[in-house]
Amino acid sequence: MTYSIATLTQSFEFNLNDCLRLIYPYLESDTFGIRLRKIRKNKNIKAKELGKILNISTGTIISYENCNINPSPNIIIKLYELFGNIIICDDYMEFIVRDCSKILELWRNKNSLDKRQASRILGISENAYLNCINKKNFISKKTFDKMKEKIKDVL
Repeated sequence: MTYSIATLTQSFEFNLNDCLRLIYPYLESDTFGIRLRKIRKNKNIKAKELGKILNISTGTIISYENCNINPSPNIIIKLYELFGNIIICDDYMEFIVRDCSKILELWRNKNSLDKRQASRILGISENAYLNCINKKNFISKKTFDKMKEKIKDVL
């Protein structure tokens, strides 16, 4: 929305969304919850509306924003599709939206490992590794935090 203000001495136009971004700037230090709330406010989306879009409850949105719970990888992907890169605020979210299976396979191939060796080094079961590679399941944030140092050269 663009608004115009005119006075006897000057006139100027301003964009409401640009003004909101000044009020709610995105900071590198933002947690996911803080970032989500800022995006919602900047885009003038109510928690209830976002919940409907994502097919989750308003309470879940509020719990994300209050940093009481973390979103599932599927919700991270949906939010990324809705808002783009601006929603990404940590390594795990980037790992999920960049296609974790490709990242793990790149790391495995770069280190000339078979799948069994890769899973052992990463500290996960071979089944968990294969499920991620085959896109049947995602690696949890907790597991990602344990393996992040080992795969940092491909992140």
